[in-house]
Amino acid sequence: MDESKLMAENREYIVFTGKTGGVDVTNALVSAAEQEASVLFIVSTYGHIKSGVIVATDSNIWLKEQPSLAEKESNKNCPQCCAYSCRKRDMINLDLAVINVKIADAVSFVVSGINGVKWFMERSKSLRLRVYHSIPSCVPASSPELEWTAFVFGKNEVEELSGEDNVLALGEVMDYKRVLSGDRVLKAMVDTALKRGLRVEGHIPTLKGHELSEYVSWGITSDHTLMNPERITERIYRGVFVMLQLKSITDENIRTVMNFKDRSAVLLVTDDVEPSMIKYGHISTTVKKAVEKGMPAMEAIASASIRPAHYLNLNNIGLIAPGYKADFLVVKDLIDFPPEEVYIGGELVAEKGVFLKTSPVMEYEKFQAARSGCSVTDTPIAGTAIPLLKPDLQISKEDNTICNCNAVVIENDDNSLTGLEKININLLKGYPDFKRHKDIALIGVFARNGKSGNVGIVKNLGLNNGAYASTFEHDSHNLMIVGRGIDDMLKASQVVSGMGGGIAVVKNGSVLAELPLPVMGILSDHNYKEVAKRLTLIENTLKSLGMSHKRPFLLLSVLCLSVSPYFKFSNKGIVDTENRKLMEN
Repeated sequence: MDESKLMAENREYIVFTGKTGGVDVTNALVSAAEQEASVLFIVSTYGHIKSGVIVATDSNIWLKEQPSLAEKESNKNCPQCCAYSCRKRDMINLDLAVINVKIADAVSFVVSGINGVKWFMERSKSLRLRVYHSIPSCVPASSPELEWTAFVFGKNEVEELSGEDNVLALGEVMDYKRVLSGDRVLKAMVDTALKRGLRVEGHIPTLKGHELSEYVSWGITSDHTLMNPERITERIYRGVFVMLQLKSITDENIRTVMNFKDRSAVLLVTDDVEPSMIKYGHISTTVKKAVEKGMPAMEAIASASIRPAHYLNLNNIGLIAPGYKADFLVVKDLIDFPPEEVYIGGELVAEKGVFLKTSPVMEYEKFQAARSGCSVTDTPIAGTAIPLLKPDLQISKEDNTICNCNAVVIENDDNSLTGLEKININLLKGYPDFKRHKDIALIGVFARNGKSGNVGIVKNLGLNNGAYASTFEHDSHNLMIVGRGIDDMLKASQVVSGMGGGIAVVKNGSVLAELPLPVMGILSDHNYKEVAKRLTLIENTLKSLGMSHKRPFLLLSVLCLSVSPYFKFSNKGIVDTENRKLMEN
């Protein structure tokens, strides 16, 4: 790499000719950042970065090596040709550029089967963002014996979806117990993905030692679950890419990571970031927290850009270098977000927090054509069909008795870990006597087909009044209702059904907050700001009703995730997620 320094109008700049990128270009970025100089580069034909030298002043930048006449002609009408490739441009303190791309797991859209997944993949093409996909691997998350889903995915679905555009991976293999048992269906899915050249994502919340090695030996190469120093170290030593999401960014974890000489397998990621939090940031929030906990800014940025790109075998993004996609951010400071400008394929799509390019409106006729029989509006829990009656919420048909019940216990206010406890519950006409039991709530989970359901007890949820109902419940997205008043629980379920799916909070018969999710019962047709506003109201309302968890919506949405440690609810009962069995209520 030919690197030199220029003095222009009393300001120093790093100027370089990029070749193949890699370590040299990364070092140039680091050098420039340390010297508070501007990093300058060229974006050329069709939104790719082009080799060349840029000479700069405080007000203008231009090419020292001018493009050929043919290049000029080809760039003239190219909508993705960034102004950097054309002689002059007003400069905007370009201190650093960070790559902008997303990989999405369409697991929630399997409520409408493979057509729902394809619909989501197709719709993402119209976004002003580069979106890649992973194929849902666990449909259902555990097994049909433990929970109801309308569809079950296997080898054929992986084979078919692997041919879709921008598919890079098989989504997180959540049912690690099926892996350890040598499940043939799951093994065929993983093998098919590997044969198609896909990464296989992991989900390993509890495994260690020999069991961890056995899981990894299938070709599964990552883990994004809750981390601690021991788990990070063990996974790195076994060749597993460690993905740190926000809840894993702790002082001790960052110290552990920084003690590694090679941190190329440490990635910063997001998982289940609700709209009420996205307004404060997305991956940028994870990056900023990592820096606050002691990770150097350039390390954090690398773990959120070039390292994930390499992990996913994306060899043309993640770096500012010749031949790479011109997807980048312009920021005033290394971790100053939101960015000043956002470019995708060399095209300016956002500026100072304002989105400049509108995406096409969702075309409902295409969605209707893609829908299959499991859309929430086609099932008995939606529309005007209200299947739930008061007796459906009874724990027992016996009157004025005591039930020695299994209760799922919320362990803390920070994450979704749950335990199990046997407690005596006084019943009145088959329902819990909430006046005697201040620390419990009744929970019910009902399958979307309206043919099965189950009720149980959750302890330490914090809810002291009212009810919550939702069709957004990972990963089967059946109807879940939780509350401390039977009439309020029925009312909340009716509100959700009447909206064609969604979320509702009810107290004393009044609806305090609601969010319609009419598309498959999981997706809103409101704009982002309206969704964030409504979800924020839902969370604040839940807190006003007693919930103390930091993220009440997230906690409630994973109470039905049948692979999340250690005990969760399904339409068939309490699921012991470690031993893959149903517990008695």
